[in-house]
Amino acid sequence: MSLSIAIIGYEEPLAEQFLSQLETAEITLSDIYLLSAGEQEDTQTVRFKNKSLSVKPVEEFDWHSADVIYLLGNSPEYISLIQENKQQAYKLVDLRNSLMKDKSLPVFSETAETLSHVVCADDATILLSKMIAPLFEETAITSINMVALQPVSAFSHKGPEGLASEIARLMNGRPIENEEGQAQKAFNTVPTTESSVFFDELKQIFPQENLTGVVTTIEVPVFFGATLVVDFDLEDPLPKQTLLDLMTQYDGIELSDEQLTPVTHGSNQDIAYMTFTTPDAEQVQRFRLVIVADLPKCGRLKDALAITEFFEANNQSIQH
Repeated sequence: MSLSIAIIGYEEPLAEQFLSQLETAEITLSDIYLLSAGEQEDTQTVRFKNKSLSVKPVEEFDWHSADVIYLLGNSPEYISLIQENKQQAYKLVDLRNSLMKDKSLPVFSETAETLSHVVCADDATILLSKMIAPLFEETAITSINMVALQPVSAFSHKGPEGLASEIARLMNGRPIENEEGQAQKAFNTVPTTESSVFFDELKQIFPQENLTGVVTTIEVPVFFGATLVVDFDLEDPLPKQTLLDLMTQYDGIELSDEQLTPVTHGSNQDIAYMTFTTPDAEQVQRFRLVIVADLPKCGRLKDALAITEFFEANNQSIQH
């Protein structure tokens, strides 16, 4: 069957990327509504499969007209709108960032039952969960410690523009004029104080596992592409080749012996790249992955497409 969908928060760069993914997916769509709470001087027009779609104010949207609503807008204006219309018959997929997403909704997992209203986990959670799932067939993971080096685009859609402006000013000998309390991004690293939802989301995806550890997130002066340095401890040692085979089962990851950087491997890529480091031993109980990825494309966008395909194929069995 065909679906009528609405993308709410089209001012977000992720919304444009999602629409591009939908254009190449084998999903039948009857109607697409692009909606924004942002003020527009002129009507924005978007091309989709040789058609012109207009971005319209979300206040004018008829909530009865969509089968599936994708919420991407991180602006506070969307919170009350969703709450006011939450009892409508549509399916809701919350794709917002971790600060804004509705934590009362279940996290989507390909191995669990898909309900009408779901939230997509953070990009790093999605990618890591798909990589480590095969490990649980052989052993348990006793700890995961991750350092996430995130680009400025991960924190704001205006991040790249702001970083470029700061670099230009500094290179021309002019001072940076940031707001009070806002750290310089150019030639700097900024540890974030935001609490990570990584382990909370992993526990929903793998409720039978006791996953613990530490996540440190640092904003780095990079436009696009994230670098994840992840250390794992296993309950039982595994042969190195077995471990490698398990970690590369997911087709969204590619083992590489190249020097991985956000510029060469993390910008506008549909798959993630990783290097694998272990002590020089046949049996491995502790190992490190260095992963470079365009995280939204490897995370939320892939899950959003999987949810859309499920809704299209199983529309009559969706639970409310």
